[in-house]
Amino acid sequence: MKLTPTVSRFPFHFPRLVCVILFLAFFSSGVSRAMDTGLIIDTTNHIEEYGGVQYYGLETTLMPWFFTNLGTVGQFETYLGFSANYGEANWVFVPELLRTELTLRFDMQQLRLGRIRYSDPLGYIAEGLFDGLSYAIELPKGRISLAGFYTGFLYKKEANIAMTMGELASYYKPLVYNFDDPKSFWRGIVDSYFAPRRLILTLNYEANSTLLLKLSVIGQYDMTGTSERFDSGYVAGKIGIPLGRYFALDVGAAGELLLVPQPNGRSSGLAFAGDLGLSFLPPTAIEDRLSLLGRFSSGHFADGFSAFTPITTESQGRILKAKLSGLSMIRLAYVGRLLGSASDGLTVSIESSYFIRTDRESYQGWLAGANGYFLGDEVYGELSWRPTSDFRLNVGGGLFLPILGNVSPKEIPKWRME
Repeated sequence: MKLTPTVSRFPFHFPRLVCVILFLAFFSSGVSRAMDTGLIIDTTNHIEEYGGVQYYGLETTLMPWFFTNLGTVGQFETYLGFSANYGEANWVFVPELLRTELTLRFDMQQLRLGRIRYSDPLGYIAEGLFDGLSYAIELPKGRISLAGFYTGFLYKKEANIAMTMGELASYYKPLVYNFDDPKSFWRGIVDSYFAPRRLILTLNYEANSTLLLKLSVIGQYDMTGTSERFDSGYVAGKIGIPLGRYFALDVGAAGELLLVPQPNGRSSGLAFAGDLGLSFLPPTAIEDRLSLLGRFSSGHFADGFSAFTPITTESQGRILKAKLSGLSMIRLAYVGRLLGSASDGLTVSIESSYFIRTDRESYQGWLAGANGYFLGDEVYGELSWRPTSDFRLNVGGGLFLPILGNVSPKEIPKWRME
């Protein structure tokens, strides 16, 4: 495979560059530093049922972290992840390099490099951790940033990239650790650990005003070298408009140009997605919010329109966990802080999400093979208790009701508790 030379060459050069920058930043004169370190422990238990079969899962993650302030020059922070996951009668151990970011500041400019977090304006085109760098400059009217990322060294479950059917199958392929043969060990890691290789370039703008305005141009280049090669480009924007004291309106839209393989070459297509949200902050004694969100994504239509395909998969439900491709949703949600403040206290949330297929081909989730367009409604509630700033307990659960749709109304409801 062509992946092996890429994996073997790149790590010998990139860490050297990072080490040189860190050396210069740490030992340059006039830099005062403050260091801190810690450990985060995250444990999640869940039980769910769909198709009449129950599944149990347990995941525990240890995240040691380190932070140092480089004075006026910038800062450096890194998080490691060591996870033990139990599901389907098997344990899976996953080491990860999580957010690892060097930030350098120069007057009104900022440079970030490493494994950094990025999100498009809508939050479901490209969102998560990516390897690369980002340059930003502050202007009187806003902030402009450029970024370039590579995804081939990320853990596939963290990156959550599945733009083709082959990548979707690779996502669910179990990790392989063959300790008996070193060659087989590394081959198994390469084939089962890493995310698909994609190059992402972004140009972003965020306005400095009373309106929340974000714009992005995103290009994605497929470097996997497979017959399913999928290249795409996106234009996305979102604007938040306050409506008086208690209401706010959010409007977002995205257009996609995609290039996909065909038997006699490659073809292009257009796709689109959009959001319309309304929030209400009632004048009550507690801090709470009621929101209504409508989200639409295109499916396979005539005249060159295709299914909207984001780079990363952002689940649109807590139970259904559907990908926003050929899918639309209407969600009513309530969040209220019953006790305490933002850093501690008791918070309750409940939401109802109704899912509709845009066409009968693009959606590949649960109940995908049936007829009809209305999948059903999902109801999910969660209680979050944070007695101190460094301890939090979440208890949640809900169910998806196919009986409220026409795709498969006789299907047994799917439920989950965690």
